Amino acid sequence: MTELAGPRPILATLGWFAVYSVMLGAVSLAFFWVTGLEPNSGVGVTGAMISAALAAQKYKEQAGEFPVKADRWKLIGGSVLVSTLLSLAAVAFVLTVSGAALIDALAASGIGELSMAASAGIIAAVFAVQILVLWFGYGPMARILNKPAQRKAK
Repeated sequence: MTELAGPRPILATLGWFAVYSVMLGAVSLAFFWVTGLEPNSGVGVTGAMISAALAAQKYKEQAGEFPVKADRWKLIGGSVLVSTLLSLAAVAFVLTVSGAALIDALAASGIGELSMAASAGIIAAVFAVQILVLWFGYGPMARILNKPAQRKAK
């Protein structure tokens, strides 16, 4: 395993991931509210990737290099947890503000029509895509975003 130049800032990086996720979510929400366009899942995927890449930059600032493989997987797992908690908080907020009950919202979504296997398959597919997006964000995307800074340093 590679020895890092500085401490391993896993928790701090996850904190930055949460901050960037909330900021990008707020910007996206404002954009869709102002333009009247319908939000789509591509915004969430892009936001997670960008949040991970920006958080990886913070990791690099503190540790002296990008996350090594073991740390990258810790960051991905932690980011899945952070994203899930942020999503649940957003759903709870919307339901509270709208005055709707969770059961009513689930019934209206038609989720009760799906079999348990179909529901599990959909959830597994969503998490698989999220893990892939975060892997790309903490790895190749972070390095791509870092290239202009490397050019300036030369």
